[in-house]
Amino acid sequence: MISTVQPADANSARRIVTRCWASYLRSGGGCHEADRLLIRPAYRMQRCHQQDGVVRTTPACCSKFQEKELSADVGHQQPMTALQEAFSILLFFLFPGCMVWVPFALAGAAWAAYRYLPAGGAPQVLLGLGAVALFFWPLSHWPAFTRTWITPHIFRYTSCCFAWEAPLEASAGPYFLCAPPHGILPVGNLVTMLSFPMVWGFSFKGLTTDAALRLPLMRHVMAWIGCQSAGREEVARSVGEGWSVGLCPGGVAEIFDSNNDNEVLFLKARKGFVKLSLRMGTTLVPCYTFGNTRIFRSWQDPYGILRALSRKLGFGLLLVWGRMLLPIILRQPLLVVTGRPIVVPKPAGEPTQADIDKYHDLFVAELRRIFDKYKGPYGWGEKELIIR
Repeated sequence: MISTVQPADANSARRIVTRCWASYLRSGGGCHEADRLLIRPAYRMQRCHQQDGVVRTTPACCSKFQEKELSADVGHQQPMTALQEAFSILLFFLFPGCMVWVPFALAGAAWAAYRYLPAGGAPQVLLGLGAVALFFWPLSHWPAFTRTWITPHIFRYTSCCFAWEAPLEASAGPYFLCAPPHGILPVGNLVTMLSFPMVWGFSFKGLTTDAALRLPLMRHVMAWIGCQSAGREEVARSVGEGWSVGLCPGGVAEIFDSNNDNEVLFLKARKGFVKLSLRMGTTLVPCYTFGNTRIFRSWQDPYGILRALSRKLGFGLLLVWGRMLLPIILRQPLLVVTGRPIVVPKPAGEPTQADIDKYHDLFVAELRRIFDKYKGPYGWGEKELIIR
Protein backbone atom coordinates (compact mmCIF):
# COMPACT_ATOMS: atom_id res chain seq x y z
CA MET A 1 0.00 0.00 0.00
CA ILE A 2 2.12 2.88 1.33
CA SER A 3 5.65 2.74 2.68
CA THR A 4 6.87 5.06 5.38
CA VAL A 5 10.11 5.44 7.22
CA GLN A 6 11.50 7.81 9.83
CA PRO A 7 15.28 7.47 10.21
CA ALA A 8 16.60 8.30 13.66
CA ASP A 9 19.59 9.97 11.96
CA ALA A 10 21.31 10.06 8.58
CA ASN A 11 23.34 6.90 9.22
CA SER A 12 20.79 4.78 11.08
CA ALA A 13 19.00 1.79 9.63
CA ARG A 14 15.65 2.78 8.23
CA ARG A 15 12.80 0.82 9.69
CA ILE A 16 9.56 -0.03 7.97
CA VAL A 17 6.54 -1.60 9.59
CA THR A 18 3.24 -2.89 8.29
CA ARG A 19 -0.41 -2.61 9.20
CA CYS A 20 -3.60 -4.13 7.81
CA TRP A 21 -5.53 -1.84 5.46
CA ALA A 22 -8.79 -3.45 6.53
CA SER A 23 -8.19 -2.43 10.14
CA TYR A 24 -7.71 1.15 8.95
CA LEU A 25 -11.04 1.03 7.17
CA ARG A 26 -12.76 -0.38 10.27
CA SER A 27 -11.18 2.19 12.58
CA GLY A 28 -12.48 5.08 10.48
CA GLY A 29 -8.96 6.30 9.69
CA GLY A 30 -6.62 8.46 11.66
CA CYS A 31 -3.95 7.64 14.20
CA HIS A 32 -4.15 7.45 17.98
CA GLU A 33 -2.09 10.18 19.65
CA ALA A 34 -0.08 7.61 21.59
CA ASP A 35 0.90 5.68 18.49
CA ARG A 36 3.12 6.39 15.52
CA LEU A 37 1.53 5.06 12.36
CA LEU A 38 4.05 3.83 9.82
CA ILE A 39 3.07 1.94 6.70
CA ARG A 40 4.94 -0.08 4.09
CA PRO A 41 3.79 -1.90 0.93
CA ALA A 42 2.38 -5.21 2.15
CA TYR A 43 -0.92 -6.89 2.76
CA ARG A 44 -0.40 -6.62 6.51
CA MET A 45 -0.02 -3.24 8.19
CA GLN A 46 0.26 -2.55 11.90
CA ARG A 47 -0.15 0.41 14.23
CA CYS A 48 3.19 1.20 15.79
CA HIS A 49 5.00 3.84 17.83
CA GLN A 50 8.48 5.28 18.21
CA GLN A 51 10.57 4.35 21.23
CA ASP A 52 14.27 5.08 21.82
CA GLY A 53 14.77 5.94 18.16
CA VAL A 54 13.52 2.52 17.01
CA VAL A 55 10.13 1.75 15.54
CA ARG A 56 8.42 -0.95 17.61
CA THR A 57 5.04 -2.60 17.60
CA THR A 58 2.37 -1.77 20.13
CA PRO A 59 1.49 -5.14 21.77
CA ALA A 60 -2.13 -4.12 22.34
CA CYS A 61 -2.90 -3.77 18.66
CA CYS A 62 -0.13 -5.54 16.72
CA SER A 63 0.39 -9.20 16.00
CA LYS A 64 3.28 -9.18 13.57
CA PHE A 65 6.37 -7.04 13.03
CA GLN A 66 8.52 -6.69 9.95
CA GLU A 67 11.61 -4.58 9.21
CA LYS A 68 13.39 -3.75 5.97
CA GLU A 69 15.93 -1.25 4.75
CA LEU A 70 14.49 1.79 3.00
CA SER A 71 16.19 0.79 -0.27
CA ALA A 72 14.30 -2.51 -0.30
CA ASP A 73 10.97 -0.80 -1.01
CA VAL A 74 11.62 2.73 -2.23
CA GLY A 75 11.84 3.17 -5.99
CA HIS A 76 10.46 -0.30 -6.73
CA GLN A 77 7.02 -1.20 -8.05
CA GLN A 78 4.73 -2.99 -5.64
CA PRO A 79 3.33 -6.31 -6.94
CA MET A 80 -0.14 -6.30 -8.48
CA THR A 81 -2.28 -8.99 -10.04
CA ALA A 82 -3.34 -8.55 -13.67
CA LEU A 83 -6.89 -7.76 -12.53
CA GLN A 84 -5.71 -5.16 -10.00
CA GLU A 85 -3.51 -3.49 -12.59
CA ALA A 86 -6.30 -3.47 -15.21
CA PHE A 87 -8.67 -1.86 -12.72
CA SER A 88 -6.04 0.73 -11.77
CA ILE A 89 -5.44 1.58 -15.43
CA LEU A 90 -9.18 2.20 -15.88
CA LEU A 91 -9.21 4.26 -12.69
CA PHE A 92 -6.36 6.49 -13.81
CA PHE A 93 -7.87 6.85 -17.27
CA LEU A 94 -10.94 8.33 -15.60
CA PHE A 95 -8.77 10.55 -13.37
CA PRO A 96 -6.44 12.29 -14.06
CA GLY A 97 -6.87 11.16 -17.67
CA CYS A 98 -10.08 13.17 -17.81
CA MET A 99 -7.99 16.33 -18.25
CA VAL A 100 -7.37 15.09 -21.82
CA TRP A 101 -10.50 13.24 -22.89
CA VAL A 102 -13.27 15.23 -21.17
CA PRO A 103 -12.93 18.31 -23.45
CA PHE A 104 -13.15 16.04 -26.52
CA ALA A 105 -16.10 14.15 -25.02
CA LEU A 106 -17.97 17.38 -24.33
CA ALA A 107 -17.24 18.73 -27.81
CA GLY A 108 -18.39 15.45 -29.38
CA ALA A 109 -21.58 15.41 -27.33
CA ALA A 110 -22.34 19.01 -28.32
CA TRP A 111 -21.79 18.23 -31.99
CA ALA A 112 -23.96 15.09 -31.82
CA ALA A 113 -26.74 17.00 -30.06
CA TYR A 114 -26.65 19.72 -32.67
CA ARG A 115 -26.45 17.26 -35.56
CA TYR A 116 -28.92 14.55 -34.57
CA LEU A 117 -31.35 15.90 -31.96
CA PRO A 118 -34.37 18.08 -32.78
CA ALA A 119 -33.50 21.76 -32.47
CA GLY A 120 -34.98 23.20 -29.28
CA GLY A 121 -36.45 19.86 -28.30
CA ALA A 122 -36.52 18.36 -24.83
CA PRO A 123 -33.42 16.11 -25.40
CA GLN A 124 -31.30 19.09 -26.41
CA VAL A 125 -32.51 21.13 -23.45
CA LEU A 126 -31.86 18.32 -20.98
CA LEU A 127 -28.40 17.68 -22.43
CA GLY A 128 -27.60 21.38 -22.19
CA LEU A 129 -28.76 21.56 -18.58
CA GLY A 130 -26.66 18.49 -17.76
CA ALA A 131 -23.57 20.10 -19.27
CA VAL A 132 -24.15 23.29 -17.27
CA ALA A 133 -24.58 21.25 -14.08
CA LEU A 134 -21.21 19.54 -14.66
CA PHE A 135 -19.49 22.93 -14.80
CA PHE A 136 -21.33 24.65 -11.95
CA TRP A 137 -22.40 21.90 -9.56
CA PRO A 138 -21.19 22.94 -6.07
CA LEU A 139 -17.92 21.33 -5.01
CA SER A 140 -17.55 19.64 -1.64
CA HIS A 141 -14.84 17.86 0.31
CA TRP A 142 -15.42 14.11 0.83
CA PRO A 143 -13.15 13.04 3.75
CA ALA A 144 -14.40 9.44 3.60
CA PHE A 145 -12.85 9.14 0.11
CA THR A 146 -9.53 8.25 1.81
CA ARG A 147 -11.20 5.11 3.17
CA THR A 148 -12.97 3.86 0.05
CA TRP A 149 -12.02 0.57 -1.61
CA ILE A 150 -10.49 2.58 -4.47
CA THR A 151 -7.58 4.09 -2.55
CA PRO A 152 -5.63 0.83 -1.93
CA HIS A 153 -5.39 0.40 -5.71
CA ILE A 154 -4.05 3.95 -6.03
CA PHE A 155 -1.39 3.35 -3.38
CA ARG A 156 -0.30 0.02 -4.85
CA TYR A 157 -0.19 1.28 -8.44
CA THR A 158 1.92 4.32 -7.52
CA SER A 159 4.05 2.33 -5.03
CA CYS A 160 3.85 5.36 -2.77
CA CYS A 161 6.41 5.60 0.05
CA PHE A 162 6.80 8.15 2.84
CA ALA A 163 9.90 9.39 4.66
CA TRP A 164 10.13 12.21 7.17
CA GLU A 165 12.77 14.08 9.12
CA ALA A 166 10.57 15.25 12.00
CA PRO A 167 7.05 14.43 13.22
CA LEU A 168 4.08 16.59 12.31
CA GLU A 169 1.68 16.81 15.23
CA ALA A 170 -1.84 18.06 14.52
CA SER A 171 -1.76 20.11 17.73
CA ALA A 172 1.28 22.07 16.46
CA GLY A 173 -0.44 23.08 13.20
CA PRO A 174 -1.74 24.38 10.99
CA TYR A 175 1.12 23.75 8.56
CA PHE A 176 1.98 25.16 5.15
CA LEU A 177 3.24 22.13 3.20
CA CYS A 178 5.19 23.08 0.07
CA ALA A 179 5.94 20.06 -2.10
CA PRO A 180 7.62 20.49 -5.47
CA PRO A 181 8.04 19.47 -8.21
CA HIS A 182 4.80 20.06 -10.07
CA GLY A 183 5.45 17.81 -13.07
CA ILE A 184 2.84 17.52 -15.82
CA LEU A 185 0.26 17.02 -13.09
CA PRO A 186 1.11 16.72 -9.37
CA VAL A 187 -0.37 13.25 -8.98
CA GLY A 188 2.08 12.50 -6.17
CA ASN A 189 0.68 15.41 -4.20
CA LEU A 190 -2.88 14.17 -4.71
CA VAL A 191 -1.85 10.69 -3.52
CA THR A 192 -0.23 12.36 -0.50
CA MET A 193 -3.54 14.05 0.32
CA LEU A 194 -5.24 10.65 0.31
CA SER A 195 -2.65 8.99 2.53
CA PHE A 196 -1.88 11.87 4.91
CA PRO A 197 -4.62 10.95 7.43
CA MET A 198 -3.10 7.48 7.75
CA VAL A 199 0.43 8.75 8.25
CA TRP A 200 -0.22 11.74 10.52
CA GLY A 201 -3.81 11.43 11.64
CA PHE A 202 -5.03 14.68 10.07
CA SER A 203 -5.83 16.00 6.60
CA PHE A 204 -4.85 19.13 4.71
CA LYS A 205 -6.29 21.22 1.88
CA GLY A 206 -4.41 21.18 -1.44
CA LEU A 207 -4.16 24.53 -3.20
CA THR A 208 -4.64 24.67 -6.96
CA THR A 209 -5.43 27.14 -9.72
CA ASP A 210 -9.01 28.10 -10.47
CA ALA A 211 -8.55 26.66 -13.98
CA ALA A 212 -8.06 23.15 -12.54
CA LEU A 213 -11.39 23.48 -10.72
CA ARG A 214 -13.37 24.23 -13.87
CA LEU A 215 -13.08 21.02 -15.88
CA PRO A 216 -15.97 18.58 -15.23
CA LEU A 217 -15.10 15.36 -13.41
CA MET A 218 -11.59 16.60 -12.67
CA ARG A 219 -12.96 19.44 -10.52
CA HIS A 220 -15.23 17.05 -8.63
CA VAL A 221 -12.56 14.45 -7.83
CA MET A 222 -10.08 17.13 -6.76
CA ALA A 223 -12.72 18.65 -4.47
CA TRP A 224 -13.50 15.24 -2.95
CA ILE A 225 -9.82 14.79 -2.14
CA GLY A 226 -9.70 18.23 -0.53
CA CYS A 227 -8.39 20.64 -3.17
CA GLN A 228 -9.42 24.27 -3.17
CA SER A 229 -8.57 27.55 -4.85
CA ALA A 230 -5.15 29.04 -4.08
CA GLY A 231 -6.68 32.51 -3.71
CA ARG A 232 -5.37 34.42 -0.70
CA GLU A 233 -8.79 34.85 0.91
CA GLU A 234 -9.67 31.17 0.51
CA VAL A 235 -6.33 30.09 2.00
CA ALA A 236 -6.68 32.48 4.96
CA ARG A 237 -10.20 31.17 5.60
CA SER A 238 -9.05 27.53 5.64
CA VAL A 239 -6.09 28.26 7.92
CA GLY A 240 -8.39 30.24 10.20
CA GLU A 241 -10.60 27.16 10.47
CA GLY A 242 -7.58 25.11 11.56
CA TRP A 243 -6.76 23.42 8.24
CA SER A 244 -3.20 22.83 7.11
CA VAL A 245 -2.65 23.64 3.43
CA GLY A 246 -0.37 22.28 0.71
CA LEU A 247 1.04 23.83 -2.44
CA CYS A 248 3.38 23.23 -5.42
CA PRO A 249 5.20 26.59 -5.54
CA GLY A 250 6.55 26.18 -9.09
CA GLY A 251 3.14 25.67 -10.67
CA VAL A 252 2.63 25.66 -14.43
CA ALA A 253 6.17 26.90 -15.12
CA GLU A 254 7.61 23.52 -14.08
CA ILE A 255 5.41 21.52 -16.47
CA PHE A 256 7.70 22.27 -19.39
CA ASP A 257 10.82 20.97 -17.64
CA SER A 258 9.46 17.55 -16.66
CA ASN A 259 11.44 15.76 -19.39
CA ASN A 260 14.83 17.07 -18.26
CA ASP A 261 17.58 14.73 -17.15
CA ASN A 262 17.77 16.63 -13.85
CA GLU A 263 15.03 17.94 -11.56
CA VAL A 264 14.22 21.58 -12.34
CA LEU A 265 12.32 23.84 -9.93
CA PHE A 266 11.18 27.43 -10.39
CA LEU A 267 11.68 28.85 -6.92
CA LYS A 268 14.08 31.79 -6.99
CA ALA A 269 11.37 34.31 -7.81
CA ARG A 270 8.53 32.33 -6.18
CA LYS A 271 8.31 33.89 -2.73
CA GLY A 272 4.58 34.48 -2.46
CA PHE A 273 4.04 31.29 -0.46
CA VAL A 274 6.62 32.44 2.10
CA LYS A 275 4.93 35.83 2.38
CA LEU A 276 1.57 34.14 2.86
CA SER A 277 3.03 31.85 5.52
CA LEU A 278 4.43 34.87 7.37
CA ARG A 279 1.10 36.68 7.21
CA MET A 280 -0.70 33.71 8.75
CA GLY A 281 2.09 32.61 11.09
CA THR A 282 1.90 29.01 9.82
CA THR A 283 4.81 26.60 10.08
CA LEU A 284 6.47 26.07 6.70
CA VAL A 285 7.19 22.43 5.84
CA PRO A 286 9.53 21.71 2.88
CA CYS A 287 8.59 18.48 1.09
CA TYR A 288 9.77 16.75 -2.05
CA THR A 289 7.89 14.24 -4.20
CA PHE A 290 10.33 11.99 -6.04
CA GLY A 291 8.87 10.58 -9.25
CA ASN A 292 6.31 13.33 -9.86
CA THR A 293 8.11 14.44 -13.03
CA ARG A 294 8.13 10.93 -14.52
CA ILE A 295 4.48 9.86 -14.37
CA PHE A 296 3.69 11.37 -17.80
CA ARG A 297 5.61 12.02 -21.00
CA SER A 298 5.05 15.12 -23.09
CA TRP A 299 5.98 16.89 -26.30
CA GLN A 300 6.78 20.57 -26.12
CA ASP A 301 7.31 22.89 -29.04
CA PRO A 302 10.88 24.17 -29.38
CA TYR A 303 9.74 27.77 -29.83
CA GLY A 304 8.13 28.19 -26.41
CA ILE A 305 4.70 29.11 -27.80
CA LEU A 306 2.84 26.55 -25.67
CA ARG A 307 4.77 27.64 -22.57
CA ALA A 308 3.72 31.26 -23.08
CA LEU A 309 0.07 30.30 -23.72
CA SER A 310 0.01 28.04 -20.66
CA ARG A 311 1.22 30.82 -18.38
CA LYS A 312 -1.51 33.12 -19.64
CA LEU A 313 -4.25 30.50 -19.36
CA GLY A 314 -3.14 29.24 -15.94
CA PHE A 315 -2.90 25.56 -16.94
CA GLY A 316 -0.62 23.40 -19.07
CA LEU A 317 -1.30 23.32 -22.81
CA LEU A 318 0.78 20.51 -24.33
CA LEU A 319 0.67 17.02 -25.80
CA VAL A 320 0.68 14.46 -22.97
CA TRP A 321 0.74 10.66 -22.90
CA GLY A 322 1.42 7.82 -20.52
CA ARG A 323 0.81 4.07 -20.68
CA MET A 324 -0.27 2.76 -24.09
CA LEU A 325 0.08 6.35 -25.38
CA LEU A 326 -3.07 7.22 -23.40
CA PRO A 327 -3.49 9.77 -20.58
CA ILE A 328 -2.83 7.05 -17.98
CA ILE A 329 -0.01 7.65 -15.53
CA LEU A 330 3.07 5.45 -15.80
CA ARG A 331 3.91 3.08 -12.94
CA GLN A 332 6.63 5.36 -11.60
CA PRO A 333 7.19 4.68 -7.87
CA LEU A 334 6.64 7.76 -5.69
CA LEU A 335 8.62 8.80 -2.63
CA VAL A 336 7.22 11.67 -0.56
CA VAL A 337 9.81 13.18 1.79
CA THR A 338 8.76 15.60 4.53
CA GLY A 339 11.60 17.83 5.70
CA ARG A 340 12.17 19.61 8.97
CA PRO A 341 9.43 22.16 9.74
CA ILE A 342 10.45 25.81 9.67
CA VAL A 343 8.68 27.79 12.40
CA VAL A 344 7.55 31.09 10.89
CA PRO A 345 6.61 33.82 13.40
CA LYS A 346 3.72 36.10 12.53
CA PRO A 347 4.96 39.73 12.38
CA ALA A 348 3.05 42.62 13.92
CA GLY A 349 2.46 44.20 10.53
CA GLU A 350 3.14 43.26 6.92
CA PRO A 351 6.13 40.92 6.40
CA THR A 352 9.30 42.75 5.39
CA GLN A 353 11.27 41.76 2.33
CA ALA A 354 14.18 40.82 4.59
CA ASP A 355 11.97 38.36 6.49
CA ILE A 356 10.59 36.92 3.24
CA ASP A 357 14.11 36.42 1.83
CA LYS A 358 15.33 34.87 5.10
CA TYR A 359 12.65 32.19 5.31
CA HIS A 360 12.73 31.58 1.57
CA ASP A 361 16.46 30.84 1.82
CA LEU A 362 15.82 28.48 4.75
CA PHE A 363 13.14 26.69 2.73
CA VAL A 364 15.36 26.27 -0.35
CA ALA A 365 18.29 25.04 1.77
CA GLU A 366 16.15 22.39 3.51
CA LEU A 367 14.61 21.32 0.20
CA ARG A 368 18.03 20.85 -1.35
CA ARG A 369 19.22 18.94 1.72
CA ILE A 370 16.40 16.37 1.65
CA PHE A 371 16.75 15.97 -2.12
CA ASP A 372 20.46 15.21 -1.84
CA LYS A 373 19.86 12.86 1.10
CA TYR A 374 17.09 10.74 -0.44
CA LYS A 375 17.94 10.77 -4.15
CA GLY A 376 20.39 7.88 -3.63
CA PRO A 377 17.96 5.49 -1.89
CA TYR A 378 15.35 6.38 -4.53
CA GLY A 379 17.76 5.47 -7.32
CA TRP A 380 18.45 8.96 -8.63
CA GLY A 381 21.98 9.32 -7.35
CA GLU A 382 23.17 10.90 -10.59
CA LYS A 383 20.47 13.58 -10.74
CA GLU A 384 20.95 17.17 -9.64
CA LEU A 385 18.42 19.64 -8.30
CA ILE A 386 18.43 22.79 -10.45
CA ILE A 387 16.63 25.79 -8.95
CA ARG A 388 15.81 28.64 -11.31
